[in-house]
Amino acid sequence: MADSCLQFLDGNYGLVAGAEKQASERWNLKDWGVDYNIVAVCGQPGSGKSTLANALFGTQFPVLGTGGEQSTTKGIWISTAAKAKILAMDAEIATKIPNKSYWNCWPQLTTFTAATSSVLVFNVQKSIVEDPFDLSFPFILGWIYKTYLVMLGQRHKTMILFTIRDCRDEVSKESLTNTLNERIRNAWANAKKPEDLKNRTVDDFFDYDVVMLPSKIESPNEFGAAVDKLRGRFVDRHNPDYLFKPNYWKAVSVDRIVPHLASIKCAIDNHWSVLGYEKFAFGENAPTINAKQKYAAEKRCCLFEGQYKDHVDGFYDMAIHHAYNEFMEAIKPTQKKIDAKGMEDEYLEQLLKCQRNAMAMFNTIVEHHQSDIYEEKRVELRSKCTEKITSMVREQMAWSSSGLVMQLVVDLTLQRQENTIQERVQQEVERRMKEAKLIAAQTKTKLDEQAAEISHLKSEIAENDGEINEHMARIDALEAANGEKRNTISALKATNDEKDTTISVLKAEKSGKDGNLSILEKTSNEKDDVISTLTTANSMLATANSEKDGIIAMLKAANEEKDEVISALNAANRLLEATNSEKDEAISTLKATSGKNCETISILEAANSEKGAIIVALETEAEAQDELAAAWKWDISKLRAVIDRQDTAIDKLSSMIRRQETVISEQ
Repeated sequence: MADSCLQFLDGNYGLVAGAEKQASERWNLKDWGVDYNIVAVCGQPGSGKSTLANALFGTQFPVLGTGGEQSTTKGIWISTAAKAKILAMDAEIATKIPNKSYWNCWPQLTTFTAATSSVLVFNVQKSIVEDPFDLSFPFILGWIYKTYLVMLGQRHKTMILFTIRDCRDEVSKESLTNTLNERIRNAWANAKKPEDLKNRTVDDFFDYDVVMLPSKIESPNEFGAAVDKLRGRFVDRHNPDYLFKPNYWKAVSVDRIVPHLASIKCAIDNHWSVLGYEKFAFGENAPTINAKQKYAAEKRCCLFEGQYKDHVDGFYDMAIHHAYNEFMEAIKPTQKKIDAKGMEDEYLEQLLKCQRNAMAMFNTIVEHHQSDIYEEKRVELRSKCTEKITSMVREQMAWSSSGLVMQLVVDLTLQRQENTIQERVQQEVERRMKEAKLIAAQTKTKLDEQAAEISHLKSEIAENDGEINEHMARIDALEAANGEKRNTISALKATNDEKDTTISVLKAEKSGKDGNLSILEKTSNEKDDVISTLTTANSMLATANSEKDGIIAMLKAANEEKDEVISALNAANRLLEATNSEKDEAISTLKATSGKNCETISILEAANSEKGAIIVALETEAEAQDELAAAWKWDISKLRAVIDRQDTAIDKLSSMIRRQETVISEQ
């Protein structure tokens, strides 16, 4: 395969001189048609990408030198695979910065790789995946996401196959996959996305799988076996884990693949000012208005104007090829039954079902690539399937009226089936057209609003410009006036300097006189301070004497009030004692009279107990009053509060005595 291996893009993203001519001559692709795929091996710098690509596809990409640490891969190398219709790329999308632990990305090479490859084999060491502090791995993943979304949008999916190098037997694939999945999600969350795709998930655009590979140096046999197993997923279409799916396909018919690749490279170059600055947030120089207009005119939903048509034509041909091959595989069991038993209605129905499945598969593949060639390509696929079914029917039936009827039935059945499909397709097209018109109307409304806002902003800018010009004119006038003022100030400063000299002489003469005056003023000030101090002291003494007399008068009045309260309390106590004697006699009389009055006696005893408690409270209150007498000398308000509480207690006692008298009267 050495003759087919060539460098297509150099390390500076330049198209290698003569690469197109060499590719056309050395790849020998003339019989591939659309039945081929493109795979790119990329990832961690110096991780053995070229070695893995050579082992998988039988290519001869340059590998590491015997003593070198830097990868020999520069730019993008492309080769045909051995014994398979595969174009394999060895892509340098990242490089390790000398004397640094992190990687740098080649944005243009990454964009080219994402826009052309059905499968990306991302080669990386296990230690890099497991290191949560290593930011290079998610950084490169983020670049792949950004370039893919801008170049392809929602038109394709891509398989990212992570080949994790130097894994030992004890490594858990589930644990490694969980770690990798978390890093994939984080990289997607941090990647810059177009506005209309911001809420989509990574699974909407990418499928991914993990393959663990042992060390090629420590376990060469195990490494070889793992690579052989992985190769089957690329070359064996019947492998349940076959990697290439129709919706991954991003190429064109093979007779146009070389100019197509060169055209993509040129388109990325031509629009890099917009792609890098606006779409990828890369670079410091904003694109010009002409560059933006050119980008808007040539950008399509997938790729650019120069590549989109060829890609869509090839994509539809690939969809027909894939669906028809699946149809041919599906009818093989039925064909064997027909060969053994002849044509029967049951077998015809099975053939028609296989055709319906093929048409449905075609619709699924081209679902996101609606084009004006859709109907034409559907008819082409239907005709191929119908021709095959018709030929099988004719081979099994002689020329007779019954055979003719059967053929007519086949034709009519196929026609009815196609009409039904056509109606469904037409309804779907109409539905999508209505949705597109609605979206277009909404977009136009938003654009009109934005245009009105822009006009308003422009008018405000014009007004602001006028105001700025007026302010500038005023500033110029002020600066001229300030110049004149500065000249005047300079003259005044010169005059002031002369005056300052005269003032200095006068100050020197005055300083002697000021010394004598200051001594006299100091003596006078001291005398005034002494007089002021004596006056203040006399005033304070007079105020203190007045306050003392007031306090003495208040204390005398408080003592008189206290004596009156104590006399009243003593009288109340004597009255209570007399009342107690009467109540005790009444209680004795009631006890002697009848045992039926026990309840009344209990009530009276309870009342008597309450009375005793009140007497105790009064005695306690009297003692408290004696103690408070000293406090009254300092706080008259507290004495009044105590007197209020005594009044309340007397009211309660009077009320209780009245209740007791009422109970005695009732008894």
